[in-house]
Amino acid sequence: MPKKPLAKLCTAQLKRFDRIAGDLNVVLVMFVIGLATLDLTFVASQKLLDYLPELTHATSIDGSSGSSNATSTVAR
Repeated sequence: MPKKPLAKLCTAQLKRFDRIAGDLNVVLVMFVIGLATLDLTFVASQKLLDYLPELTHATSIDGSSGSSNATSTVAR
């Protein structure tokens, strides 16, 4: 006789764990989708940076690259 309530209790616990695991799977899938999106964004930005030209040094209006000439040109 005591086996029946114990079996019902175990069955109820298993159903509860199954429902929790199902809800947790949804959360984990959303987490994986978010990480995959972040990874693809990083890969796309790295590919984009490979195609961009290298940065060059800024020059002043008269073509010299010195900072003192740039300030004197602006002051004129």
